Amino acid sequence: MPWPDRIPERVTEVADQIAPLHTALVLVDMQNDFVHDEGVFVKKWGKTNRWIKPIVEPCRRLLDAARAADVVVIHLRVINDLARNPSSWHNFWGPPACVIEGTWGAEFIDELKPGDGEIVITKYTYDGFFGTPLDSVLKKLGVRTLVFAGIDSDVCVRDTAAHGFALGYTPVFAREALAADNDTAHAGVLQSWAEHYGHVVPVEQIAAIWHGPQS
Repeated sequence: MPWPDRIPERVTEVADQIAPLHTALVLVDMQNDFVHDEGVFVKKWGKTNRWIKPIVEPCRRLLDAARAADVVVIHLRVINDLARNPSSWHNFWGPPACVIEGTWGAEFIDELKPGDGEIVITKYTYDGFFGTPLDSVLKKLGVRTLVFAGIDSDVCVRDTAAHGFALGYTPVFAREALAADNDTAHAGVLQSWAEHYGHVVPVEQIAAIWHGPQS
């Protein structure tokens, strides 16, 4: 058999790409210090979380749908740690001041806490693949497509999803379940993603596919 005949057929339809059997939902950095009103971002630094709050319910909707359809669920969390963050991270951000291991701020928000059997991956930079077992876990579970939700769409989500694309995964963005603190940057990421990487799909469409006939 000539080798080109061994290449799998293209899979372009959303419903085929995100079929539950080979898909993982990846929730990115939905941690107390970033999202909660009592977290460091709001309470200590005076930043706003108004751009994050609207995605909590869509993320929860996706999580419920994933659980009901037996879709693999991956919870990514970032941790600030002098010994584990790259020097570039330390040079830019300075000493650890939030999402520190063992603190309430590093924990996932109550609405999106991992359930039994769900996988938690700790990262020490923006990219969820770099220096973590994420790729090996996904391969072992037979995952081919990654549905992304969480924050920030233009930083940690983008870096992780683009790395996944380079590794051969099909990355899909859940439109209403992603956010960035800059509306222009967020819109630009969604446009760039749709043009160069993969589908940007409404949350309700994803949930409906997962609730439909499974393959």
